[in-house]
Amino acid sequence: GDILSLYTSEGNPWLCVCGWEQKNHRMPDLKRHIRTHTQDFEPARWVCCGVPLAQAPAGVSTLHPVVHNGELRVGGCMAKFSRRDALRRHLQNENIHCIGEVVEQPLYTL
Repeated sequence: GDILSLYTSEGNPWLCVCGWEQKNHRMPDLKRHIRTHTQDFEPARWVCCGVPLAQAPAGVSTLHPVVHNGELRVGGCMAKFSRRDALRRHLQNENIHCIGEVVEQPLYTL
């Protein structure tokens, strides 16, 4: 069977096994929800990975850089997002102190 059949109810194809129901019956929304259960098995397309260490603005801690795609980076929390707009909202949120650009990541990263 397909991935949807593994996560939806036989009696109600819009009901996820976690109890969440796609009430507006939009398939793209249901698939996006199912991806929240499988994200550990799929590479993230959008990552809050900060900026390259060499480009860190004044005031950004450079004590604990992370390696992302072979580059030392600071200012990001490494949160993963399935959608571009979600990463954009994250970076624009005044209560979150991450910095960086909204850039799609290569599908396979080490």
